[in-house]
Amino acid sequence: MDEFNDDILTDSLILKAIDHSKVGLVITDPNKEDNPIVYVNRGFTDVTGYTYEESVGYNCRFLQGKDRDEQEIENMKRAVAAREEYVLELENFKKDGTPFWNEIYIEPIYMEDRLYFLGVQRDITRQKKYEDDLDKSERQVDRLSTPIVPITEKISVLPVVGDLSYERFEMIFHKISETYGNIHYEKLILDLSGMDEYDEQVADGIMNLHHLLRLLGSELIVTGIRPELSMAFTSQNISLSYLRTAATVKEMLQELGIS
Repeated sequence: MDEFNDDILTDSLILKAIDHSKVGLVITDPNKEDNPIVYVNRGFTDVTGYTYEESVGYNCRFLQGKDRDEQEIENMKRAVAAREEYVLELENFKKDGTPFWNEIYIEPIYMEDRLYFLGVQRDITRQKKYEDDLDKSERQVDRLSTPIVPITEKISVLPVVGDLSYERFEMIFHKISETYGNIHYEKLILDLSGMDEYDEQVADGIMNLHHLLRLLGSELIVTGIRPELSMAFTSQNISLSYLRTAATVKEMLQELGIS
């Protein structure tokens, strides 16, 4: 069979049902030059704004913009060449220029011993926006949970409020590395007076922070150490004598000559 037979689609009850789906459906013919579209359903035209006549005969790339994800497109091309299934997310553009995120599932299919590619397309713009908003919120929470507050050009305070865990220390290490890449403080006061719960690794975490700051040419000062935390140091054979400590931030600032 050399040409695509429209009767294959017209007579297909499955495709007639899919034609009423809100999910976009595209069929392309890799046997023809540039793998053009030979069928789109109503869902595709509703999402993209392109009519059946404006889509059939063209490669799907007309949905792409200038700033394309070249690596993802190259991966898709390799999957098509290997006749493999592939799922990807691309920023596409509707006929009126409106951008939208398109989740595309590609699968090789055979009809009357002829290879075609089925592309199921789903508009996931709302989902991507939700994910982006969630990611921004998480980054904001991270910044709020590890705020490095400058006191002078050489001294800063990092108040710990809430629980202190291994994961929290990872955030603190990242924040310090990020901050010290731009501003170098000679002293960082880690204030634990607002700390609630902590795990058994907190003593190791504080010492690792001490070593990190030494490598950065800075000094770690710890304030607000409660008796139970001192016991955690003792139980792990970690001496507080390596650290400069004070009961409160105010007391340490006075010791440093800052009122």
